[in-house]
Amino acid sequence: MYRVLFCLLWLSTGVFGQQGIQWEKDLSDALAKGKSTGKLVFVEAYLPTCPACKAMDPQFQNADVAKFYNQNFINYKMNLSIEGARGFLDERKIEIPSFPQFLFFNGEGELVHQGETVPTPAGVLSIGREAKDPSLWSSNFVKQFELGNRDFDFLIKYGNYARVSRDMAASKKITEAIWANFNREEIGSNVSWQITKKVVNDTDNEFFRYWIDHMPEAAALEKAEGHEGQEGQVLGRILQQTIFSPESKMFPIEKVNQLEQYMGKVGAGMYADAFLWEHRVRAYLRDGMKSTALQEGEKAVELYKQNGAAMLYVVQVFTSHVPEFVPLTLTWLQRAYPMLKENNYLAEYFYQMSVVSRKRGNVEESKQFAEQALEKARLAELQLDKFIIQASQD
Repeated sequence: MYRVLFCLLWLSTGVFGQQGIQWEKDLSDALAKGKSTGKLVFVEAYLPTCPACKAMDPQFQNADVAKFYNQNFINYKMNLSIEGARGFLDERKIEIPSFPQFLFFNGEGELVHQGETVPTPAGVLSIGREAKDPSLWSSNFVKQFELGNRDFDFLIKYGNYARVSRDMAASKKITEAIWANFNREEIGSNVSWQITKKVVNDTDNEFFRYWIDHMPEAAALEKAEGHEGQEGQVLGRILQQTIFSPESKMFPIEKVNQLEQYMGKVGAGMYADAFLWEHRVRAYLRDGMKSTALQEGEKAVELYKQNGAAMLYVVQVFTSHVPEFVPLTLTWLQRAYPMLKENNYLAEYFYQMSVVSRKRGNVEESKQFAEQALEKARLAELQLDKFIIQASQD
């Protein structure tokens, strides 16, 4: 009798009783095991409230799926609703545009493969088999694209990978390549919307332009997928990527105004001044419209009148330009100073005061401020190059 009970207990708790994928409890441990065993670490990035994520969970219990993933990978479920869970991804500049995401890392924590799949055992096994074959890794897509691969399915996969890896330049090229062979009559189709969701990363393309003007159609498609109300977030994310892209500071005023119109369409018009003031200032200065640029600066200072660090940044934008801005930027600095408490901001404050003083012709005062800036920069453990250069000027 006891032998029978023991066998039943062993079967329910032992190897043969285990069901589903075996998940590591700690990501650091998972990576360490991956490194020691030479296996990739499979990370499912998910949200517990996501319908697609919920549909995926039963697939992980499938015997064939569990056997394949347990034999070939170290597995970890990343719940991105938990505070701080995105830290690992942010450090690697990895974006999660939709859920769930299947991410495969080597033992060094480098992303080598990524993908999405349908919630079926076959779908989960398919992406796992891709990850087992280095020749199929997403990290190889760059080279394949350079060699001329323009297969539609490949472009979609590469576009999704470029989104996840935050490769804005690649995303733009991929979007252009897809559009070059896209049936224009299908611009309002679900395929077009999926391309916009999974590939598009900026506003300067026909996919975004169509959907920003046809949001009710996008809303219907999102509702059908169980994502009601998400169309604004999809287009807003693309808009945000454009606004904060490195090249955005060189946008002409016409494009800046267009971005403001787009913000209004996604319900973010009230944030236009906060997001676009610098773009306007730089555009007006390039066009020689100094007084208009200064008006934008004054509006920004008023907007941030309770935020000393933000006011300090406004000063940074202006002190790099023409001397006639010096008196007003000095006033802005004086207004910001009482709100600055941390050494990193105080270092920048004294640095800007040194710059302004030198432009006013007061060299001795400039040197004193530069020394104070350098002292605060050291305390804040900042990069010291610019502070040392400023302090060493004659």
